[in-house]
Amino acid sequence: MNKSKLDLYIDKILEKMNITEKDMYRELIDFCTSINLRPKKVYKKNYLAIDFLNKNKNYSIMRFGINENHNIIFELRYYASRQYSQKFHEAIRKIIESYKGEYVGCYKCGNCHGNYTYTYPDGTTFIRCGFALIPVENITDNDIPEIKQLIDIQNQIYNNL
Repeated sequence: MNKSKLDLYIDKILEKMNITEKDMYRELIDFCTSINLRPKKVYKKNYLAIDFLNKNKNYSIMRFGINENHNIIFELRYYASRQYSQKFHEAIRKIIESYKGEYVGCYKCGNCHGNYTYTYPDGTTFIRCGFALIPVENITDNDIPEIKQLIDIQNQIYNNL
């Protein structure tokens, strides 16, 4: 059976990963396609990546790939979920801090339909636009069930808009 160009591109990304990483991302790929998310090649200069988009809204929910230094890129849109583990909560903090607290709040883009919130122990709260994909570092096998749940909830929200 001949593979599509997109399947070959996905294989090219996966071949740069170790077996554990390949298995994890293959499981996520299979899950995304099982709930009718559409894969789409990401055109970026410094890395190879694939987005998985909701077919109704054409919004990306998950992105994974590998950069020029062979580091894995994993980004997720999950604002529709109100409960998630500390790892995903801290990913929101990290992206806010990576921009030194800039690029926060609602931009009134009309695309997000929600947002992320991070509150520091002193009560300071930041809001990040829900249309942003959130980079999540060091994904492990233990994270896969939660990632699937977050993807599914986000997809259902988009299907009902």
